[in-house]
Amino acid sequence: MGRTGVKMVFIGQESADQRMLNAMRKGTRVEHIVPAVEALAKNGIAANMSFIHGFPGEDQASLEATRKLLCTVNERFPNHPPVPVYALVAFSRSDLASVSQWESMKNVRENYGYQSEPFTPEHAAAEMLETHIRVSKVPHAPSFIRAQLGIGCEVGWAESPLFEESFRWFKAVERGVMSFLEQDLTGTKADDRELATLKEIVLRALPYPAEPFAARVVRRGKRTLLARLQSEWRGEVERGVGLLTRGLIGGLAFRATG
Repeated sequence: MGRTGVKMVFIGQESADQRMLNAMRKGTRVEHIVPAVEALAKNGIAANMSFIHGFPGEDQASLEATRKLLCTVNERFPNHPPVPVYALVAFSRSDLASVSQWESMKNVRENYGYQSEPFTPEHAAAEMLETHIRVSKVPHAPSFIRAQLGIGCEVGWAESPLFEESFRWFKAVERGVMSFLEQDLTGTKADDRELATLKEIVLRALPYPAEPFAARVVRRGKRTLLARLQSEWRGEVERGVGLLTRGLIGGLAFRATG
């Protein structure tokens, strides 16, 4: 594939637990993963890996195996990770999937209508958040936020001279978001020193010059004006047309008619 110009592949890995791979009928083995990633790296091919949390039969051990893979898949190539992006979803029942014929799924009619499994959809979603938080803490681990922003792992990105800088930028954004999420969920206070480092990485990559003071005042004024207008409009039914709205309409009329 490398010789023919392939630069990116999508790998539906789904799990790093052999029992789960067998249940999904993937036809692959866990021991295939590391050699495959090494081959990709050797031949300049990047991979977008996808994973599922909460597939019927999932347990904490299988989840931890998947998390360990995500945290270590790039550890041999920390400066140019062959797996820069990952996607993670909660299990969703599909009519065309063989798992829908399992006894525990036969009476399920909605994609997320299963409740009999040890991992309910709510449990799977909570575990997804935990995975995102943990993976964000490993600098060379794949990033999920790039894919969430709709950018994905486009062809040629891994070959770009800005790849390493871009990867670090996305990881910094991701880690910042996850640190505040962890603070909200668990009460663990975000590390101020880490946040300062992340802020420096994020701002250093932005091509925009510092905003002049006058422009900053104008921007804030416009924002305040818009908020006031929205407040007036929300109350027009009870209070009538507001003073600011009347003034703006009058100004527009004067400009148009003199």
